[in-house]
Amino acid sequence: MDALTSYDEWMRTGRLAPYVTERKSAGDALALFETAQPGGDMSDPATSSLVLVQPLSNNIDQHSDFGGGRKHTTIGRGGFALVPPGFASEIEVFVPHRIRVFGFEASHFREVLEEARPGRDAFDFGRLHDGPFGLPQLGGLLDRMWADAADRGGGRLLAESMALQVLALLARAAEGAAVQARGGLAPWAERRVRDFMHDHLARDTSLSELAALVGLSPFHFTRMFKQSAGASPYAYLRQLRVERACVLLATTDLPVTEIALTVGYDTPQAFARMFRAEAGTSPSQWRRAHAG
Repeated sequence: MDALTSYDEWMRTGRLAPYVTERKSAGDALALFETAQPGGDMSDPATSSLVLVQPLSNNIDQHSDFGGGRKHTTIGRGGFALVPPGFASEIEVFVPHRIRVFGFEASHFREVLEEARPGRDAFDFGRLHDGPFGLPQLGGLLDRMWADAADRGGGRLLAESMALQVLALLARAAEGAAVQARGGLAPWAERRVRDFMHDHLARDTSLSELAALVGLSPFHFTRMFKQSAGASPYAYLRQLRVERACVLLATTDLPVTEIALTVGYDTPQAFARMFRAEAGTSPSQWRRAHAG
């Protein structure tokens, strides 16, 4: 599988590349695309990625094989398709359509899925490959993933956290039962992670790095941290960044651009989006209201 082209590479350079209207990337682990495609042969070659398709149009009439056999189906908003890595999909679509596509690089997520689904092929999601399927919560989660991909300050931690939520939801749907983590982090482990995030809040920290601090896999660490802290690792990091930014806005004359860099955001626009989402106002307005 390592020799296969990634879905990111296929969508950037393959024959369907001209139909891509927007592309977002989260390092080597996750690639996101929005496309406006005509009717016709929309098949993809076998790639090294798990490919999840989210329709943005309704009544997309097609003949397709996503890994569970060729079928004539109609897919639209609220339905999804899932193609395993190493499988060449066959997709003949009869109408113009818009879709979002999420490519999860198999080499990055294999270990996580093997732990979440012991004794099973990590990337075989059974009935989910049969054709279009519905799954409550998945649409909203993918919409948030797409929107948050513009938040460059989120970096690897945001991308990996969101990807794990999607994969966990797919795994639960495939197995018909949730995989539960028991208990939260030990006090010393929670303290170590919180201290590290506080001391390195501007760093592009990965989920794997945080999990390694306390000797856990990313899959179990994410669930246990949220149970202990009441927020996901990324949500907790955003809270720390806002708290530090508020102190700098209120007690210094540093430009907003410099404060953005200090708390881990490449651009003032990304910082302003995050700050408004957390504080309910812009950094400049918050400064005017709280500066001493």
